[in-house]
Amino acid sequence: VWALGQMPTEAAIAQLALLKVKVKFGTAQNGIEKSLTAAAERQGISREDIEELSVPTYSLTDVGIRRATLGDFTAELEITGTSTTVLRWIKPDGKAQKSVPKAVKDDYGDELKELKQVAKDLKKMVPAQRDRIESLYLQQKTWDFATWQERYLNHPLVGTLARRILWQFESPDDAPDANHAVGLWYDGTLVNIQGEAIAWIDDQT
Repeated sequence: VWALGQMPTEAAIAQLALLKVKVKFGTAQNGIEKSLTAAAERQGISREDIEELSVPTYSLTDVGIRRATLGDFTAELEITGTSTTVLRWIKPDGKAQKSVPKAVKDDYGDELKELKQVAKDLKKMVPAQRDRIESLYLQQKTWDFATWQERYLNHPLVGTLARRILWQFESPDDAPDANHAVGLWYDGTLVNIQGEAIAWIDDQT
């Protein structure tokens, strides 16, 4: 824990955030808190911000999906639930192949091993982020819309959770029109509880 706290990398902080959720031993929890606080002070940001900014993407190319070309085949790793993933193989003709292609096993062993490791890591990291997000409700935490989009809605990993949650949107206090809505990501846009697009949202929301 101490060593992770001294490493000036987002990957190290991400591992601390994962340990914070998984480790129950009290003394270790105290060490994790100290390391996260020290890392935040080093970077001049808040303790909460450093946990948000350090969530790894695992090279996911879209929200919840990572694609890689290995020879003639395309590997597609997808987050399918809070603790589940699926690794698909797509042949050159676009059709799916159920098992790992022999050519991939023979010629891309290292890449295959890395993909399987990422799938394993995602099964741990996504639940850890779920637990972190659940605790934010107790803090009544708020963000401006642009920051929230970057860290939650469009984040390759966190977005898989954020797009399944109800969020509260409000106009800033000095806005000429006071607007408020509870919204959910649906069919490519944010909609209210009536299913209508929330048209007034902007970066100041």
